[in-house]
Parts: sequence; structure tokens; C-alpha cells
Amino acid sequence: MEIVLVGRSNVGKSSVIKQLTGKRVRVGKRPGVTRRPYRYRCGELDLVDMPGFGFMAGVSRERREEIKTSIVRFHR
Repeated sequence: MEIVLVGRSNVGKSSVIKQLTGKRVRVGKRPGVTRRPYRYRCGELDLVDMPGFGFMAGVSRERREEIKTSIVRFHR
């Protein structure tokens, strides 16, 4: 089964996956750390950490477009 974590930037999606899996997951105090979808195995589950969307102060327009593109590609 696949569970995809989606939501606004910097709300803790990556931190939740880090706690559930015990794996090294990049997290940070600023938005934009997760720049593309990442898949993590957790028992019988596949957890997918998606980049955040919405408010991304301090993230360049180019980076925001890359993030948006990665989200759209994942959902196709």
C-alpha cells in the first residue's frame, strides 16, 4: 500500500516519515528542503514524501517551478 504525504510547506511531512521509518530524511527549519518526491519503505507500506506547496518565502521562483513540476509528474 502506498501513502502519500502532501501538504503546505514546512508543516512536518518529512519529520513524520523520519519518525515512522527511523531512516535518514532531510528536514529543516526553512521551506523547500524536500524538492522532489521521495519514497520510503515502512513495513508493508510505501510512504511518499512530497515537496510542500503554498507559502515558500526564501525559495527562488525557479526552485518553486521545479517543485511544482515534480508534484505534477508524480501524479500523472
